Amino acid sequence: MLSNVDIRRRITAGEIGIDPPPPDSAYGGASVDLTLSRNIRVINPSRVTFIDFARVHNDPSYLLSITDFVDLTDGEPLILHPGRVVICSTVERLRVPADLCAELHGRSSLARLGVLPHTAGKVDPGWDGTLTLEVSNLGEIPVALYPGEAVCQVVFHELSSPADLSRGVSRYQGQVGPTLARPPSGGEA
Repeated sequence: MLSNVDIRRRITAGEIGIDPPPPDSAYGGASVDLTLSRNIRVINPSRVTFIDFARVHNDPSYLLSITDFVDLTDGEPLILHPGRVVICSTVERLRVPADLCAELHGRSSLARLGVLPHTAGKVDPGWDGTLTLEVSNLGEIPVALYPGEAVCQVVFHELSSPADLSRGVSRYQGQVGPTLARPPSGGEA
């Protein structure tokens, strides 16, 4: 795992990309905080009685049809109710080189309130884009989250050798904003 010294060195060298660049206060001993964007997708329970995962794979517009897009203004909170999951993204665009893998972690200050910022936490070598966060409230009372607030942290692991990126990285490569599940293409599982 890279220390904050190595993360800063590799950002300065242009090997790791975080845009906009994190302030000094965003660095932990071996991590960098990432912040919540103002764009959010919320599943609208009045449009569907259950989510049909088979339709997710077969109908690219299905998830768009059952979610609402919310664009918060500065200072306007997202009120995350117990039992809810919302699809958000980081403000920061992350670029991971072929010799590293990144991992997304929650922040203990939010976890202590029952808020978990992600479920799919691995960021593959070669990734370039914002990170989609599946933010859930496992607590018993609503929690207000604000755009620009540090909501997760990223750590970097060195690989035993640079990854072979000739087959591509991910069907989500280059995403910007809260991105819903996409059907697999080609031979992806």
